[in-house]
Amino acid sequence: MESGLDTGFFKWVWRFNALALAGLLLFAGAMVLWEMIPRTASSVSGVVNVDPADETLVETLQIGGVTVIDGLIRYSVGREQTYDVGYSSGKSTRNNTLNYGYLDPESGDLRWLLDGFDALILETIALRRPSRASRSSVSESENDETQETVATLFLIVDQDTSGDKRLSRSDIGRLALSMPDGTGLKNILEDVHAFRGVQAFDAVRRLIRYEDSTGDKVAILNLATLTLEKTLTLTLE
Repeated sequence: MESGLDTGFFKWVWRFNALALAGLLLFAGAMVLWEMIPRTASSVSGVVNVDPADETLVETLQIGGVTVIDGLIRYSVGREQTYDVGYSSGKSTRNNTLNYGYLDPESGDLRWLLDGFDALILETIALRRPSRASRSSVSESENDETQETVATLFLIVDQDTSGDKRLSRSDIGRLALSMPDGTGLKNILEDVHAFRGVQAFDAVRRLIRYEDSTGDKVAILNLATLTLEKTLTLTLE
């Protein structure tokens, strides 16, 4: 004859087993639903992963935008990077520019702005000959594609100076000028911590605003000679 204690004990065991089984079924169902959820990769622009130890990284060079300039076909080359970050969505970097190719449609010759695909080009600005002087924050000539382009200004990051194993705007870069066809690339400003833009100073000069390790600066660029006339520090004194 069963005692009340034995009956209560077995009821408790049965209830525990039932709860454990229900928990396992819920867990299994949740895992099935997790695998059925579509995984959408989040995208980051203007960043390149340069971590050599990241074994999950998959990289693909891709052709970007195409522009006709000085009778040449200029096209950008970027690197799409995709990797799993360990949760429901993967992550990718895209819409970055690593180099420009200049293709001559007559001869088929191809020339590159930079050597290789190890730098990040964050800004590409056509400097155009103005129809008249302008002191607006964005000069009319830079927006008017009918005006003659005299040079191209680039903001380039070559190294991971921030130590985050990425190339991005958080790194120290350089401002460089080239002819419209990509030849004659030369640095005009280095130690650039932040680039604030370009605006008209007068008919033949441009004002470049930037920051370096010493503070806020402006530089005056002569479009006739493609040289800097001077740099000035912006102060509160």
